[in-house]
Amino acid sequence: MNLRALGRAVRNDPRTGLAVLRIVVVALVLLNPATQDAVRWASLPPPLVVPLEGLWSLPIPVTPLLGRGMQLVLVASCFAALFGVYTRAALVTAALTATYVLGLPQRQGNVIHHHHLVWLLAILAVSPCGDALAWDRGPARPDRAYELPLDAARLVFGLVYLFPGVHKLTEQGLGWALSDNLRLQMWWKWAQFEWVPALRVDHHPLVLRTLGLGTLAFELGFVVLVLFPRTRLFALGMGLAFHLGTAWLMKIEFPTLFLCYVGLLAGGAPRRSREGVSTTALAVLGVVLAAVTLQGIRGQMRAWPFACYPTFQWRPGAEMPDLQVTGFFADGREVVQFGRPHAQAEWGAAWTLIGLQGPLDRARLAAFVAGRPAPPGVVRRAAERVWWSVDPDARGRPPLRREVLLSVP
Repeated sequence: MNLRALGRAVRNDPRTGLAVLRIVVVALVLLNPATQDAVRWASLPPPLVVPLEGLWSLPIPVTPLLGRGMQLVLVASCFAALFGVYTRAALVTAALTATYVLGLPQRQGNVIHHHHLVWLLAILAVSPCGDALAWDRGPARPDRAYELPLDAARLVFGLVYLFPGVHKLTEQGLGWALSDNLRLQMWWKWAQFEWVPALRVDHHPLVLRTLGLGTLAFELGFVVLVLFPRTRLFALGMGLAFHLGTAWLMKIEFPTLFLCYVGLLAGGAPRRSREGVSTTALAVLGVVLAAVTLQGIRGQMRAWPFACYPTFQWRPGAEMPDLQVTGFFADGREVVQFGRPHAQAEWGAAWTLIGLQGPLDRARLAAFVAGRPAPPGVVRRAAERVWWSVDPDARGRPPLRREVLLSVP
């Protein structure tokens, strides 16, 4: 089957469309950095482990050996599902092990929102997605058996965007788009990456307001557009434009989400018939959608495996707090042991350690400092809460303020 024929099959045959979604999702799990670096994330030092709602609030063991074992099982099950070998069993195994493996990086506090991959694996695991493009494909079933999981996947896409839009309006109303809020949101992201885009849209208020209103319209309208075959391609185009724009202007890249848009290409209109749909499938789809909805309503972004996707609802200030570990020599010289620039994954840990995302825990902060050996000649070290200007034109200047949280010999 060539690509043109495959494209026609995806558009006209929900069985093929569901199979293509299976292939894309398991491929994304295999290529995910969290899957490839499972052992490193399972070896996270205790001071960097941040309390997180959901799976990691339970006494789940995490060791490098267990991380390696779960990684191997996940990779094997994903390869089996990719080629359609014992597809149902492979996807059930992949959904369970991905919940563990893809959750390992979340323990550092900078939540990586690839939750939807676990949700989609669960949806696929109770679907007949192995009836096409699979080694063990079976006979065709009623179309509704394939359309229902596709509808659930599309609703997942819509809910991912809907609740951030709702929380933006709830928090700031249209001021989210019509004030200087979006400029400050961009400045915070630019400051985290120590980067400024080639196109300085922050110098053009009208462009920022247009982008802000477009963002709200997209997030609130996407869930409606994906429900109807005639508007799905329009939704797909809007989604790609949105993600290309956020990648270009804010370095927020979400390929693990927009590549799953293949689920929008499959044909089929929503129907109420349950023909060919098992009770187990209905129950699992209901649990997934209910959990996504509950966390979306709560606006709970720091949880695993169900969470609301980043809302960007609050208006940020012109200063950004950070953790800085400074070593002091006897002659008054200073050396920064930990501070800007950070790797992106370190921001959540830094903000948690300085008490920005929960109560300040001085014992954890002391353990974090102790875990970084002092350079020769340093007589004292301090963990400081520092504030930087997010204005890109102030880049390179010293911190605006410094507050010592902990001082150790």
